[in-house]
Amino acid sequence: MKLVEVSFEVGNKIGGIHTVLASKSRLMVSLFEPYLAVGYYDPRKSPREFVEEEPPETLAPAIDAVKALGAEVHYGSWLVPGRPKAVLINPGGLFERTNEIKYYYWDWYRIDSLRSDDWFNVPAVWSYAAGAFLQHLLSTDPDAVSLFHEWLSGGALLYLRKHAPSVPTVFHTHATVLGRVLANSGYDLYSLIDSRSENPDELAYRHVVEAKHLMEKAAAQNAHVFTTVSDVTARESGYVLGRDPDYVLPNGLDMQLVPPMEELSVLHVENEKKINEFVLGYFSPYCNIDVDNTLYFFFSGRYDIHVKGIDVLIDALALLNDSLKRNQSSRNLVFFFFVAREGYRVNPEVLENLSTFRAIADYINSYVPSLRDRLIKAVASGESPDKHVFDESFTYDIRRLIITLKQRSGGCAPLSTHAVPPDDFVVRRLREVGLNNAPDDPVKVIYYPAYLSPGDGLLGLSYFGMLTGTHLGVFPSYYEPWGYTPLETAAWGVPAITTDVSGFGQFILREYGELARRSAISVLPRRGIPDAEFARYLADALYWVLTMPRHERLERKIEAKYMAKKADWNAIIHSYVTAAECALRRARSP
Repeated sequence: MKLVEVSFEVGNKIGGIHTVLASKSRLMVSLFEPYLAVGYYDPRKSPREFVEEEPPETLAPAIDAVKALGAEVHYGSWLVPGRPKAVLINPGGLFERTNEIKYYYWDWYRIDSLRSDDWFNVPAVWSYAAGAFLQHLLSTDPDAVSLFHEWLSGGALLYLRKHAPSVPTVFHTHATVLGRVLANSGYDLYSLIDSRSENPDELAYRHVVEAKHLMEKAAAQNAHVFTTVSDVTARESGYVLGRDPDYVLPNGLDMQLVPPMEELSVLHVENEKKINEFVLGYFSPYCNIDVDNTLYFFFSGRYDIHVKGIDVLIDALALLNDSLKRNQSSRNLVFFFFVAREGYRVNPEVLENLSTFRAIADYINSYVPSLRDRLIKAVASGESPDKHVFDESFTYDIRRLIITLKQRSGGCAPLSTHAVPPDDFVVRRLREVGLNNAPDDPVKVIYYPAYLSPGDGLLGLSYFGMLTGTHLGVFPSYYEPWGYTPLETAAWGVPAITTDVSGFGQFILREYGELARRSAISVLPRRGIPDAEFARYLADALYWVLTMPRHERLERKIEAKYMAKKADWNAIIHSYVTAAECALRRARSP
């Protein structure tokens, strides 16, 4: 069976769908013959993950048809596992016909885009061109199936259903436009889905997302097969899009590309040491911190305060801080918020502190060889080595550096590595709940609003390097159709917390039942629970991990990786074949 997979994120990384496509690409190439990916060509980003090549003659008619519309077509290899062949389309001159194309979608499917902006217009025009490409490529091929991801490629599916209705189509949604908007707007989304008390189309107009919603709805209702990523999103889609999915195609990871546990154990030791040094440099100017008795937890994700659970997470950390103080616990926690924001500059105070600390470390490292030589000579001559440890110049220099390092002693360490504007929710909320990084706070916080990089001059680790050096990933989402971050965290041998309203949380509950409530991948109940009550549940879960004996934490690391294997693409990729075969049968049926 042949498959053409269409997504705006092929060769154009924007978000989580890129991870879905890239992580399963090796297996898709082996399952479908041939396999072709179709995406959007962004001249700023696509060349970094795409090697252009001469297209085969078999693609010439389809490519020529798209070029005749005024669009650019690029053919080559997508630089992801399996190196799948890809066609990337840049609408180019076709943008001049944007209003005409939007009219076609209105005329054909009643998609109202009068109030749309470029975030609708660009995908709409691109998908029109992609639809034309597929029409000329697949209309005479009886064994080819086309698979479309999200509303952004919905226009290509609808174009194909209009001009080549016999071509089998699968529409796969990762989240609904309206569901995400309602969750962000403070609705009790799950009660609304259960009661179906409001008309989804009217809600879409009320929140000015009718163009995207109607595109998504039309694609779902006109596809031969409709699929989604999780049971959570299946219920949502039935209400929002008016069609229950035919299949659930869960997301996964290619576990062959994840290091084995033995290697991850070595990486943990190496990268925990790097985090220790960063934390010492960050906090030592203000207070003493015992890194040997400190654990590192983290959150990573978009700046979606309620949807991602950042609000309740901060409240839970405040409750945990109070609990540790009250119980006079000897355990400390440094919690990292990795939430990338644009335009934030590194805090000069943090850079100065780290520079001073690293100067001390470099000076000590340069002194060690001469110290070693003196100790060996002293021992060889039978003398007590204690008087040979430090010379006078070293003692003087170290004292001077310590004074420089400790000049802010007794104050509160910065809450963020970057200079954060006063309206940033994370820092504002941290201060409101009393998390100020005071010397006596057992819970300290580092808000890191930038993408991690080994050369960033701060933590100096990649995302996965950071991950392997930590002890727990915390992802308390309110709306999460799947949830790659807890899956990746567990796959890399780090325990994780998620919720029962996330697709991945539901997947783990289905595989492990109630054991998942207190396992290495803890699935906390959030559906129907008030935020304040959930914050207490989360604080208890954090306390449980923080005070866990070391040998149990090590066991949990192994357990986390074992549990994550349930979402190995090798174990679940067959669902894509099932959906494609169903589309083929339905397209052939009279």
